Amino acid sequence: AEGLLGNGVGAPSVGVIPTLLDTARREMPADTPKHQVARYFYVRGLLRVAMNDRPGAMVDLNTAIDILPLADSPAFELAIRLHREANDQRAIDALLQRVRRRKG
Repeated sequence: AEGLLGNGVGAPSVGVIPTLLDTARREMPADTPKHQVARYFYVRGLLRVAMNDRPGAMVDLNTAIDILPLADSPAFELAIRLHREANDQRAIDALLQRVRRRKG
């Protein structure tokens, strides 16, 4: 899905990608490593950003961060960027607190 989002030439429409992601999630084994599950939610969040669904993107990014609460994760970095674009310092502070609290 990441390649499809980044490749405009010969790629299916953005509308097809959610179906592919739903299939990937449905077929994901229960013992899938946490970093891969978090990556799934990050990619789905990217898709939602591309579809101008920022609230949905934030839900997915927050899910990725809950699964893998690392300040250097792409989900965390994108969530911070979206909050900055919205000038939402309170949300940035809350996100930083969540990651700090989970680390230690």
